[in-house]
Amino acid sequence: EYFCDVGMTVFNYSSKVLSDNGFTNLTLQQLLTNRKYDKIIFNFGLNEAGYVTWYFIQEYQKLLNFVQSLQPDAVLILNGIMSVDEAKANQDACFSPANLIAVSQKIRALCDGKKIFYIDCNEYFADSNGYLFDILTSDGYHPNIYGYTKWRDWIAFAVDKLGL
Repeated sequence: EYFCDVGMTVFNYSSKVLSDNGFTNLTLQQLLTNRKYDKIIFNFGLNEAGYVTWYFIQEYQKLLNFVQSLQPDAVLILNGIMSVDEAKANQDACFSPANLIAVSQKIRALCDGKKIFYIDCNEYFADSNGYLFDILTSDGYHPNIYGYTKWRDWIAFAVDKLGL
C-alpha cells in the first residue's frame, strides 16, 4: 500500500486524505490506526531540500515518533534522498549532490539500526559525480516509469539485504 501524494512533505502529511487499492479516503493517522504493518518505508527530503535542515529533521523526527506511536512493532526504513540530474542540480544549490548527501546524512542519523533503518539508492542510481542517471527520469527530479520500477526493485533488494 502507498500513502503518497505529489508535493507531500514532512510538513503536510497529516492534512492529506488519500486512497490506494487497499483503502479509500483515509488520513495517515486513520490508516495506521486501522491496519498493522511489519515495515513502513519513508521517502522524504527532496521536496524539503530548500528548507533549513534542522527544521526538516525536527519535523521528520516528529513524523517518526507519530508513526511509532501507532505502529510500535513496525520496522521503519528511511530512504536517503534520491539525487537529481545535473541540469536540475545546477538550477538551485539546494539540489546539488553535496547538499542532498549532507541532508541524507542527517536522515541517516535518525536511524538506530534496531527499529529504524537507512537505505540509499544513489550508489546505484547516480553517476560518479552524484547526478541521477538521465534514463531514470523525465523531468530531472522524479523517476519516470522505468526509474520507479528500478527503484521498487532496488528497495526490495535493499530491505532483503538488511535481513528485514
